[in-house]
Amino acid sequence: MRIWKSTVVALFLLVPSKALAICPETSVKALDGVCLDAKCPPGMTAYMATIENKFPNLLYITYAFRRPDKALITAGLTLKPGVSRLPLGFGPAVLPISEEHDTRLGRLRILECGANPDIIYRWRKK
Repeated sequence: MRIWKSTVVALFLLVPSKALAICPETSVKALDGVCLDAKCPPGMTAYMATIENKFPNLLYITYAFRRPDKALITAGLTLKPGVSRLPLGFGPAVLPISEEHDTRLGRLRILECGANPDIIYRWRKK
């Protein structure tokens, strides 16, 4: 009985730490929106992310991005080593500049990452 309880406690502690370390080689440095029309809103905005890859090779990432209008964009991308500014998607609502930087970062979730190129297409199967 004692071994069983120890195993359950160990699994409980490992699961959250694994979930938090989905892609420890990356960090999101900034999120911003670039207005593509004469006036935003209501014009279309291109959403961009600046992400750092500390891994020495290409990483393939599946992500979810929640736009300011609460719509969810899911997709995959390839991330070179270093810092890259990449497109996330389009939408009719600008990212508010007045929000704290950490609040904006919370809108991008890296769901899966690794060296396998198939990762960037897995979001389509979900």
